[in-house]
Amino acid sequence: MINRKSTFTAASIVVASTVGLMSIASPAAADDDPTHDAATPDHISSLVERAADAAGASATPTGTPSTVEVAVPDHASDGIAVHTPDGSEYAVSSPTQLSLESGVVAADGSTVYVGKDGQPDVTVAPLNDGVRISTVLWDKTQTSTFDYRLPLA
Repeated sequence: MINRKSTFTAASIVVASTVGLMSIASPAAADDDPTHDAATPDHISSLVERAADAAGASATPTGTPSTVEVAVPDHASDGIAVHTPDGSEYAVSSPTQLSLESGVVAADGSTVYVGKDGQPDVTVAPLNDGVRISTVLWDKTQTSTFDYRLPLA
């Protein structure tokens, strides 16, 4: 059972389309947040944004025109498509170990896929130069290893 002061961990993958780089953000913790069952997609996306800010990987728009087009599907298993200005395209799949609900677009524009049966959640935030995909763990009993299929550079 998760206590009132739940532990929140988000590991973020930022795929930079122009150079095909990947970076992993540090885990972050949030206190006084609702349990997994009580969290809304807007709350989940807010937690991820706070964790990204704390790790120095904020997805706050810079105000510059986007250099990529990111297509986020209704179902995470369909893969997130990224189209670059030079015509390159690639897709990033959701973690193969998770069973996720259909995506819900949060107020900040990110898409939240809630994990079925208490599994971790996944959020997708389009960025000006790529996409940030975060896996949200609600307690330490949840698995912390996930396989994301990334394109080879």
